[in-house]
Amino acid sequence: MATVEFDVQPQQAYAELERVGRTQLLDAIDDAVDALEADPGDKRCRERSFHDGRWGISVLRDYLIETAARLIDQRGSAGLAVRDIAREARVADGVLYNYFEDKEDLLVQALLAHVGNVMNSAPRLLPPPGEGTVAANLRVFIDGGIGMLLRVTPAFAGLLSQPKVLARFHAMVGGDAAFDPAAGDGREDGDATDDDGPGDDRGGSTDPGEPQSLPAMLAAYLRGEQRLGRIDPAADIDAAASLIVGAMHGQILPRMLFAPPGTPVSIPPGLSARLADIVLDGIAPGARHR
Repeated sequence: MATVEFDVQPQQAYAELERVGRTQLLDAIDDAVDALEADPGDKRCRERSFHDGRWGISVLRDYLIETAARLIDQRGSAGLAVRDIAREARVADGVLYNYFEDKEDLLVQALLAHVGNVMNSAPRLLPPPGEGTVAANLRVFIDGGIGMLLRVTPAFAGLLSQPKVLARFHAMVGGDAAFDPAAGDGREDGDATDDDGPGDDRGGSTDPGEPQSLPAMLAAYLRGEQRLGRIDPAADIDAAASLIVGAMHGQILPRMLFAPPGTPVSIPPGLSARLADIVLDGIAPGARHR
């Protein structure tokens, strides 16, 4: 059997696959599957390398996850079957079950990768506290966040008929705490620092496997502005973050769930500016309106 050497990181390996073709990889997969079938209980089989220990089974698993995530991004998750993923990856259907517990396991991993890919490829959502104006920064966050949700939400909407997948995803990202603005990023009182964002152009987590939620990202930014005196020290930051992100979801979810498939989502003009202004100015009598 011909061998292919990959002394590179996984993402580079994926690109290399496109260059050299996949025949050699499929041969290696067949060898690995044969080893597993010969002794399924031998955990060491799963750690065998395809060549000199430089392309391990884990890289193939990552490749299959990225393939599934790409399909989710391109066509959504509704009706996505194992055979579709296997066909795209050019492997036999049964191969996938050697690397995942079941179909739900593969879909959850792919969904997590898809969310991470979207968040890590998006433009910067928030600058460090103190830059620009709070109102302008909130507008950018709202517009950019809605753009993210437009790409991510269809994947979840397509899985409403598969509650096991959604429940696994919910547990994998940390449960309800992952969507709680008060959870922040784990620092005391949700404090943000100059490290919130730099190194990551979106103002969030740099780990594509654990993207920071929009509420936590926004709350961390607002707390930073609060400490700088650019937001009322008595303001309820968690409530403000929930209001803003909730309004963003409110623009996407009804249109995704109730409109015919493929219907373009139209966001009201000027929504981000109006939402940012009303959160900053308030609605009580005598409140200042821009």
